[in-house]
Amino acid sequence: SRRGRWIRGAALGMLWATAAYFICCLRSTYFMEWKYNADAKELYSAIAHYNHTCGVQDIGVNWRYVSVLNFYRVLSGHETFPEITGESKPVLAEYTLGKPLYVIHFASDVPFIDREKLKVVYHSDVSDAAVAVRPEIESGNCRP
Repeated sequence: SRRGRWIRGAALGMLWATAAYFICCLRSTYFMEWKYNADAKELYSAIAHYNHTCGVQDIGVNWRYVSVLNFYRVLSGHETFPEITGESKPVLAEYTLGKPLYVIHFASDVPFIDREKLKVVYHSDVSDAAVAVRPEIESGNCRP
């Protein structure tokens, strides 16, 4: 019937509109809940550089980045990092001292950077993730 065709057309139109809306809402880079992992690949590349050039293996990692860095460590297979454990509890600026490299959340860990006199060598504006190293590592003296 004419009314059935109209209802069918309206329903299909609504389905296509809904599908188009959801496709336009897709975000292929990160989910809002995990924005701090938006640029994890670049973050891993930064620490992998210090592993290759300076042999850095012992790193301090903020709890936000432990899982994703382990994922890229296994995926890459080229680095000599042991399994990354990081700080187990989300306490601001509480890290094991004396490590040559730290993966930190910049906004919350600035006091730690200042206190330990670390040099930030990578900082993401999207996720606020950062890699901070001891000055002797960055200056070319790669003996951690």
